[in-house]
Amino acid sequence: MDVLKKEMEGAFASQQFDLGTLDDRKLEFHRSFISSLTKVSNGCAVLTDMARDRSYFSIGNFGSFLGMEEQDIRTEIIDSLDEDCIYDHMHLEDLSLKRHFELDFFFFLMNLPVEKRLDYKASCKIRMRNIRGEYTYIANQTQIVECDELGNVWLALCQYDIAPNQHAVNDIENKITNCTTGDIISISLQQKSKQILSNREIEILFYIKEGWPSKEISDHLFISINTVNRHRQNIIEKLQVSNSLEAVNFAQKNGLL
Repeated sequence: MDVLKKEMEGAFASQQFDLGTLDDRKLEFHRSFISSLTKVSNGCAVLTDMARDRSYFSIGNFGSFLGMEEQDIRTEIIDSLDEDCIYDHMHLEDLSLKRHFELDFFFFLMNLPVEKRLDYKASCKIRMRNIRGEYTYIANQTQIVECDELGNVWLALCQYDIAPNQHAVNDIENKITNCTTGDIISISLQQKSKQILSNREIEILFYIKEGWPSKEISDHLFISINTVNRHRQNIIEKLQVSNSLEAVNFAQKNGLL
């Protein structure tokens, strides 16, 4: 499990639900709603049940646009809070920033009075790979649609659709909007990115950028080669990349080095 995913699941798991108090008529209402929504919008909608660690999908034509496998397009329920069948098509840099943004949004909501938590939505612009293997900008929006009787964030709605503006951007253009007042709150993910890695991990990533092998790094820093390799793996997981080269590229682009 990657580090950011584990951190998010830990935050969500901090809520204490009483399943016996949940009104599942509300769940079925929202499931029916997302089905109707995607038929009209041709986008994708995911309803997340945080009490049961379960996600409900309505993918439709958007899945075909992405080139998703038929079994993923037809999947309606998965026992996970994560949208892996969607995330697999997302640009790795944007996925990392999106995870951080979602975590910030969750903590932002938990600091609000319960009656205010449904007033806000989080939105961003991310790159996703389409059926031709090209990256397309996708508009993503997340909001809470139900809290339980105890005030826990219960049902969350996440929507994906092709962004009307395909102009390249330097980040994911994240913002939190108060839907009742129109006020917009911006969170600096560039500063957040600088907090992803520890000082030691940044130090090791610098030497990786300079082309040093693990043995030379371990000798220079007076640590074991196993420790260096563990730091390498942590860096890759935290930055949501596939290898050390991608980690260096991500770090340079986002000001970590």
